[in-house]
Amino acid sequence: MKLLLIMSLFFSADINEKIDRLLERYDTNNDQAIDKAEAGPKMWRRIGNADINRDGKVTRTEMLEKWG
Repeated sequence: MKLLLIMSLFFSADINEKIDRLLERYDTNNDQAIDKAEAGPKMWRRIGNADINRDGKVTRTEMLEKWG
């Protein structure tokens, strides 16, 4: 049980770090979201499925809901 808790904390930190890196690289207008124009077509194909509300941008919350 304790091992599962520790593993979940490591995984959680890992996904948060990945999201941080994505936002740092692609969120050029600093609105804490990546839109299609910022991502470009190739990256959007990879992350666009996390656009849960289909508003054309992916937020940290959406990425966590989809991949976390």
